[in-house]
Amino acid sequence: MGCVFDPEHASLVEYAYAPEYQSVGGVEARKALLDDLRTRVSAVLDRSPGDHPAPTPALWPGWPPSTCSFSSRCFAETVRNGAVGSSLPSLPLDGEATQQGCRLAFEGSEQWSFGIDEIDERLARGGLDPGGVHEIKPSLYGDTIAALGFAFALVIRRLQTPSAGPVLWCGLERESLEVGLPHGPGLLRHGLAPSRLVMVQAMRVREVLWAMEEGLKAGSLAAVLGVLPTADLTSARRLSLAAQKGGTPCLVVTSHEAPALGATMTRWRVARAQSTAHPFDPRAPGLVRWRVTLERMRHGAGGDGRSWMLEWCDEAFCFRLVAPLADGAAQARARRRGTG
Repeated sequence: MGCVFDPEHASLVEYAYAPEYQSVGGVEARKALLDDLRTRVSAVLDRSPGDHPAPTPALWPGWPPSTCSFSSRCFAETVRNGAVGSSLPSLPLDGEATQQGCRLAFEGSEQWSFGIDEIDERLARGGLDPGGVHEIKPSLYGDTIAALGFAFALVIRRLQTPSAGPVLWCGLERESLEVGLPHGPGLLRHGLAPSRLVMVQAMRVREVLWAMEEGLKAGSLAAVLGVLPTADLTSARRLSLAAQKGGTPCLVVTSHEAPALGATMTRWRVARAQSTAHPFDPRAPGLVRWRVTLERMRHGAGGDGRSWMLEWCDEAFCFRLVAPLADGAAQARARRRGTG
């Protein structure tokens, strides 16, 4: 196991590689591995396998049915009972569960904003729509980690709303071998306690989309964050409908080369930027910065390709708008040091 080294965002991700998963071969060996994982999940949830709902159909031919159904109601009740993350404090989700699952956790006046008037005023609701899909695309392949860091920053802003629950992260196993996995200490430093993060990895895109859709329908999550190469229009529409129904925002980080997703409320293009100088060590990276462009917005005055330079304050857990003069001064210092 090692870290993805990126001077701007190294604390946000960790490159995880488990050789024992790569050496598993054959249906029986995979079945034994799945059984072991289900046992561990049952122990975490403090439930026995018999307490789960009826098995769901196999996700693909040749594999046994799942003994842990990820239904909307089951997941919502699990989150409400505080079973996700033993160190997670009791979640402020008011109201009783109904037969259709938990009530919408984000109805009412709760707002999900950047906290920067120049950006929020261009968005239709004075902030991001908490019941829609928002696409985040890196400008280049090398900006993928920056895009993930920006997505997590938006999630952390979402967690500051009064009724915020856990966060669901979904991704492909093969993608994690290339770009890494969320790194607990790094997330904690930037404002997201690892105990509030539920992680799902799958082998196929359709399985990741299914997990995201079910999480959105549960209505008990602060946000759903998916990392995918791309998704077709039908899948994007299903996510949009599930986000609207569950009152849960969905962030999707897609490949820089893939076509834009349909049925999204906004689309953001993210490029890495040089960080500010560290206050105590000039050789260490300072606050994380991104150059962010709003490429599309379904409603409102934005979506005209306006760009901003943003930095993330990991003390106040907020965005700051970088003045063009300050940005130019940082670049000039970098050129003098021979690093720009």
